[in-house]
Amino acid sequence: MDIKHIIFTALAVFALTTTAGCDDEGPLESAGERVDDAFDRDTPAENAAEEIEEAGEAVGDTVREATE
Repeated sequence: MDIKHIIFTALAVFALTTTAGCDDEGPLESAGERVDDAFDRDTPAENAAEEIEEAGEAVGDTVREATE
């Protein structure tokens, strides 16, 4: 499991347990939501990694087709 996922899970559990039963949104809940939003966004590195992976798969498909 990636460290980001571990931190996100810990923050989510903390947010759920500390805000249970609260009707008003406090500063910690707002901060937790901002952290959640930050983890949900893709970083340029993640986007590049996905594009490289897709390109590698396309090359692999082309090589497989050429060798058949």
